[in-house]
Amino acid sequence: MAQAFKRLERVLDLEAKQGYENKAVVGGIQQFAIYWVEQARQEAVDEADRAFVEQVADVLAEYGRLPGTEARSKSLSMLQSGLARRRDRVGEQKLTPPTRRPPRTERKSARPERSPRQEPVSQVEWLKPEPEPVVEMEPEVVEVALPEPPPLMDEAEILEETAVSPDPEGLRQSVTAIKGVGPQIAQKLERLGSATIWELLYLLPRRYDDYTSMKPINRL
Repeated sequence: MAQAFKRLERVLDLEAKQGYENKAVVGGIQQFAIYWVEQARQEAVDEADRAFVEQVADVLAEYGRLPGTEARSKSLSMLQSGLARRRDRVGEQKLTPPTRRPPRTERKSARPERSPRQEPVSQVEWLKPEPEPVVEMEPEVVEVALPEPPPLMDEAEILEETAVSPDPEGLRQSVTAIKGVGPQIAQKLERLGSATIWELLYLLPRRYDDYTSMKPINRL
């Protein structure tokens, strides 16, 4: 089995062992599908393989939105069955050796080959053409007009292009909207007075100690 399909099989098995919580890979199953589909398209051996790759990509992209364990289990079981059918199909293709045509045998003529006629050395030397004189040509200089560089942008134009419109509604969301922040971390942040994303932006450490200049005991 190709490397991409082996990796898919391992991820599906791990996701099933972890209870379909979408934690088998970092970033979730849908993030894994983005990188997997490119490699799988390159390793597809026929049209059936390419159709299966696109089907897997669609199912994995919607995996995180499926409600409940039962729906996720059903979708992964369907992909695992497809992988098993592909393994049987591709395995049969590999076991069937390609037919080879027997090599053609050339019939040798019974007549002996005639040896090339050798001419006298003096005649061969006389027939050689005289070497032509070498004419040195000066390289031609071609002037190429380079395009003028675009005008430099000032600081105001750069700030205008890179400016992002404020999103006050997004900053009022709970910290659980941030990837990787669950209910337990949200409770700890709420104790520190940071229940929303806006409050989290202003959560600064009370003290900062720089230990880079501290010497160990053996250097005192």
